Parts: sequence; structure tokens; C-alpha cells
Amino acid sequence: MEEIKINFGCGKDIRKGWINVDKRDFGQELIYDLNMFPYPFDDDTADAILMQDILEHLVNPEKVLKEIYRISKNGATVVIRTPHPKSPHMKRDPEHVSAIPPSFLKDFSVFPADVIYYHCQRGLLFYWNQTVVLRVKK
Repeated sequence: MEEIKINFGCGKDIRKGWINVDKRDFGQELIYDLNMFPYPFDDDTADAILMQDILEHLVNPEKVLKEIYRISKNGATVVIRTPHPKSPHMKRDPEHVSAIPPSFLKDFSVFPADVIYYHCQRGLLFYWNQTVVLRVKK
């Protein structure tokens, strides 16, 4: 059986072998607003989920992540990258509506998962992005 991998908030980063999802049309497989629930996927569908630079654009990150849990299989890998709340990137984009604190990702407790990796990219003057890799437990 082929792995199901979903790239939420893909933008122009259309990945071959993935179901690419964004609310704007970039030529991806699915045009969908991630602020609308439920997502158009069955329970226990995804083996891997990528949410790169999208969570900060969504009104209710916790509800989004509960939906991610619903559609993830046991053992699925979920990768989330988001600007650090103190990052200049966070303030520059008016579409950034949700600041994600490091503790939300490092001490992840929205759904049962192991934090496999957490990293916060820091420069000399600023925090930049933070990334977490989760392994879903069901």
C-alpha cells in the first residue's frame, strides 16, 4: 500500500508524491481553506503530514492540530515549521494571525505524540523559525 503524504499550506512548494493543499490555486491537487472543518480526509489516512509556514496563518492552531490527529495514522510523522513569535517574519506578514510559542511545540500536548525533534533557528539578533517533528500515537 502506498504511503499517503499531505503537504498542508503548500503554496508554490508542490511536492511530487504528496497531496498538496492550499487555499489559493498554485496548481496543487486540492484547493481548501484550512480554517474550515472537518478537513476532506477520512480518519487515519495520512502516514506523513507537512505543515511548513502555515500554522501561524490559521485562526485556531489547536483545533487544526486536533484535525491533523484525526486524519493521521498511528505512527504518522507530522512536521511543523512556524516563525518564532519574536521573529521579524511574524510581524511582517499581516496574514500571520497566530503566534506559536516554543513551549506549544517543545512540550507538545494537543494530541498523543512523541516529540522526535525540536529546533529553533536563531541569528545574532533575532529568533527565526522553529521546527518540530512529531510521531503520532493512537
